[in-house]
Amino acid sequence: MAPDDVPSLTRELVALGVEVEVLSSSATTTFVNEYWSGNPDGRRQRLLSTATAFESSDVPGDAAVYVFGPLTLVDMEVECLAAAPKDALTALDIQGLIRSSDIGPVTHVRNPALADYVRLSTIVKASREEALSASRATSVLEALDWFRNKGAREVLLTMGRDGSLVATRDGVYDIPAYRVSDEIDTTGCGDTYLAAYVLKRVEGLCPEEAGHFASAVAGFVACAHGVPSITAGKATKLVSGARATDIRPRLRRSHPGSNPEHSS
Repeated sequence: MAPDDVPSLTRELVALGVEVEVLSSSATTTFVNEYWSGNPDGRRQRLLSTATAFESSDVPGDAAVYVFGPLTLVDMEVECLAAAPKDALTALDIQGLIRSSDIGPVTHVRNPALADYVRLSTIVKASREEALSASRATSVLEALDWFRNKGAREVLLTMGRDGSLVATRDGVYDIPAYRVSDEIDTTGCGDTYLAAYVLKRVEGLCPEEAGHFASAVAGFVACAHGVPSITAGKATKLVSGARATDIRPRLRRSHPGSNPEHSS
């Protein structure tokens, strides 16, 4: 992170009592998001600047949980995942690993090393578009199988207003989108979904329950500009009052050996 950006980007975390360690860089990775009118789920992105890449030596070796969220193709080397203890929970958002790192309009690119990142991750999260692009699958279920076959134990596939899918070795759970109030800005919803899911898995909830919690908290984020702060206690109350939007046929649960029809 560029020194001039540290106060504004860490202020809220520090105010909440979070210990923040900042790695200095000549620039901060910065995007401009342009949303299509009437469709908060669709956006165009432009990359304005990139930060210095993370290296394996930057990863502390004594944590129980690691969440990796690279923003561009060159943000972190695969050795960063390998640096985490083997018994740690490692969560990975693939979004940056298939994004171009050239300044200008952001496009999806092929990353030959993506399978290695997935193999080293306990939980992998991707949007529907990212999953289909990375796997070259023709349906979301095929995409989920691709990630599981590469070694991920749990795969989270977010689909905006269409909800999300949580895939484990036991099957696929169909999670509805939750509406807290009117949708305003979906920036940060995917990041929030992953963080909330990991929190509840660490607390002992099963994948399906963690998915419902994550979906509801992401729905809260969509109802404000930017990414509002929310405590775990407030999030729990929020989930109990959120409304699931049932706008498509439900997949419910797919067990190994079944063949549900559900394409992107």
